[in-house]
Amino acid sequence: MANFFGVLTSIINKKKISEEDILKQFNSFVAIKWLSNNPGTLLISNYLNSYRGNSNIDNKNGYLFLRNAINLPKNTFIKFDKKSKEDLTIQAIKEKFKVNYYIAAEYLEILPENQIKQIKKIYKGLQ
Repeated sequence: MANFFGVLTSIINKKKISEEDILKQFNSFVAIKWLSNNPGTLLISNYLNSYRGNSNIDNKNGYLFLRNAINLPKNTFIKFDKKSKEDLTIQAIKEKFKVNYYIAAEYLEILPENQIKQIKKIYKGLQ
């Protein structure tokens, strides 16, 4: 079973990932944000982002689109912004409590650390 970052990097290195891992671990919002840090993937990630807003593309199809459309050398490193880890936590809180981004950011400030750790388990690899 691949972790969250393993699924993201498989977009570039084309390593085989099970469908179950894609469904459980992949988050198109975070992937788009991460891929936007590289000039070679910026246009493709923006293209997916424009259609993802219509809610017509689920995470599995978004993953498959990115994996097939991006053609970078396998050892390409794309920096993962440290602030994105906070965004991942906010995404987990949004999913847990079914709230918007701003309310989830407030929850992040209010919730005790042990409860945040439990919520992070939604996305393996955040601990």
